[in-house]
Amino acid sequence: MIASFAKAYKVFDDIIYYEIARDAIGFIESHLVSVDKKIKVRYRNKESIGEGLLDDYAFYIYALLEMFEATQNSYYLKLALYYTPEMVDQFFDHEKGGFFMTPKNNDTLIYRPIEVFDGAIPSGNSVATYILITLSQLTDDPKLIAFSEKQLNFMGSNLEEAPLGRSFANLSFIKALLHTKEIVCITKNADEQKDLNTILRKKFQPNAQIFIITPENREALENLIPRMAKYQCINDKITFYVCENKSCQEPFNDFDLFEKYWND
Repeated sequence: MIASFAKAYKVFDDIIYYEIARDAIGFIESHLVSVDKKIKVRYRNKESIGEGLLDDYAFYIYALLEMFEATQNSYYLKLALYYTPEMVDQFFDHEKGGFFMTPKNNDTLIYRPIEVFDGAIPSGNSVATYILITLSQLTDDPKLIAFSEKQLNFMGSNLEEAPLGRSFANLSFIKALLHTKEIVCITKNADEQKDLNTILRKKFQPNAQIFIITPENREALENLIPRMAKYQCINDKITFYVCENKSCQEPFNDFDLFEKYWND
């Protein structure tokens, strides 16, 4: 639900969609997360109980990533990076790859299944794969890169058995194998951000990663993604960097030229 409203806000620019997604995250953070980062599954009468399963962690982290993409608010990326190590620690099979459905310390189970089939709802493994790929590309973190590669190998070994049942997993392979265009936009004020978002909404670019750096979010974003520090404003105007395969073109200030790149 959160991811859906985040996407709707990104497309339609209607604040109500953002507020619904924001409030849902706020409720989870206030009532369904323990002090040791464990996600709970039920809140009633001011009591949170029930250990979260893989799906609970993976779907929530995915929603946080969608909120980061829709809002460029580094708070949501920070939360995603906060819960991902816990998901790996609780569910990842370090020997063979893949994520178990149940956490590691559940002594009542004699068997821990690993589910990879994507039906009407994606499997936790497919969503976790997407998360690891996305975060490894965003942050260049060596540990996340290693986990994402191992998880891709695991999912790839299951792909040929039933490719139609791996629909969400295929998104991860597309993201990992195709060249991702990284576009960094450095804005000076709210009017520039508004004009920029108008351009971005004109065309769906699933294989482009957008970063919008503002005076307000720069420090927090650089703390999470250190390479953002190299992108600086030039000529005291809005500045665009278009990068692909770790190589960037010369930065420029022209809105029309950026719109051309975006629509190509």
